[in-house]
Parts: sequence; structure tokens; C-alpha cells
Amino acid sequence: MNPTKAQLQKILDSLPPGDWEKPYIFSYDEEYRIVHTLVATKPGTKDLYYYEPDEDKWEPLNLP
Repeated sequence: MNPTKAQLQKILDSLPPGDWEKPYIFSYDEEYRIVHTLVATKPGTKDLYYYEPDEDKWEPLNLP
């Protein structure tokens, strides 16, 4: 497994129940490389967030 994806899987597995809704690892192709991102919805809202591993925090995902 890709090291980044493995790191995100550990974080996903350690999330306390109820902190985030529908967390999953999203993979996409960006300029000929596969990028993995952990995304989830904030409970009680429809706001989508992604996990920023360099800062060890969740950031809002701004979609166009």
C-alpha cells in the first residue's frame, strides 16, 4: 500500500465514532500521479472537510 494511503488509513481507523460522518479516503489522478486524501462531513452539517497531514488538522474543502 502507498505510504501516504497507509498513513491516512491509520488516521481513519483511529477516528472516534461520532466525530466525523462518512469518512473515507479519496484517490484521484493529479498530473500523472495518484493523490490520496482523507475526507469527511462535519456532523450535523453538510460541510465537507479534508485532513491536512502536515498540520495534523481538518480543513474545509472548498469546491467550485
